[in-house]
Amino acid sequence: MNQAARTRNYDDELHERRRHLAVVREPVDFQAERLKRLQEEVRDTRDP
Repeated sequence: MNQAARTRNYDDELHERRRHLAVVREPVDFQAERLKRLQEEVRDTRDP
């Protein structure tokens, strides 16, 4: 006997979207971002 194909529901879609977002996002290094912005500000004020 063939089994019926399982129907996808909202929870399946939600799980897939969450899994995709978890894979795509990279961790943000706030300290490196802050340092980069400070260096840009210093460069802008040093060489107007």
